[in-house]
Amino acid sequence: MSVSSTSREAIRGADAEIPRDPKPVKSVKRANQVSPSLPGPIRGFAVDADALRATNFAQIIQKSTLNNNFLKLVCNTQENISFWGSRYITISMLIGGIRVKGTAHIDALATRVIKLVQEHKFEYSQEERSIGSLISRKIDQLYDANDRRLNNRNFLTRVLYVLRVFFKCFNFRNVSITRWDWREEEGEFEFCNIFKYYTKAQYKKEFGTFPGRFEANYGLRRQTKDLFLPPNES
Repeated sequence: MSVSSTSREAIRGADAEIPRDPKPVKSVKRANQVSPSLPGPIRGFAVDADALRATNFAQIIQKSTLNNNFLKLVCNTQENISFWGSRYITISMLIGGIRVKGTAHIDALATRVIKLVQEHKFEYSQEERSIGSLISRKIDQLYDANDRRLNNRNFLTRVLYVLRVFFKCFNFRNVSITRWDWREEEGEFEFCNIFKYYTKAQYKKEFGTFPGRFEANYGLRRQTKDLFLPPNES
């Protein structure tokens, strides 16, 4: 049975749509991935203080590690400023079935992340890296929201805040440099971006090649190893 010319054209067109030699999919590691969204606050948020052997918010932060429990804790944290110019964070949580409102210094979360990074010697599992990136993003949001809150506070509160900073600077031993380490006004190589970076060994393991010898970044407190951005960001 003969096939009409119209049918032959249709067959050729359909056949042309089928790839003859499909190219292999590139590694997901090198592709630009969409950043995962931050979890929202949890209604009735509870912590296992017994497991952490902690009795207050500050102690819970100090005992947290780079895991989902810490991420949930950070995402349920809010920022505030007292009338006297003190900047702090709060959380409403259940401890042993009792509703508690915890309070800590605004630098407490960033201080803990910096310490964890140093304890890990700047190397993390991919899960820790992903969770750490989300925690860092939330800490940035808390700092930014607190800066806006300070700008909108009354004149007296802003003056009291400036006086607090002045007297801390006068007695330099009491000055917290966490905010400076975490994020300066400008710059890329800061602790808020630390989970983007790889040590040389992790870079080779993740991307299958060694980084360029002149691409290392320095400058973080207690940095013990050269750190490198991924190939698509360096």
